[in-house]
Amino acid sequence: MTRPAEAIAERHEFPRLSSNDSATRQIVVRLLLSITGDGAVADAVVTSTSGTPSLDAFAIAWVKERWRYRPALQNGVPIAVTTMAIVQFL
Repeated sequence: MTRPAEAIAERHEFPRLSSNDSATRQIVVRLLLSITGDGAVADAVVTSTSGTPSLDAFAIAWVKERWRYRPALQNGVPIAVTTMAIVQFL
């Protein structure tokens, strides 16, 4: 039996932009994440861009540094997995 990786809510904050422009509220980057057996984000690849390469790169760095998961389990043993994630800039 396999249990998927679960996001740890208190470790999944979204990045804030300094702009007060309401258009920034619509900035979203979709990522494919590689999650290690201990729940860290080992790698992230953009699957849907924000349209701004620097924001895409920032989203990757943000997620790799800050986000954590409860590891996926296979027969009770932690395993590495991939998962999709959406990063919305606030």
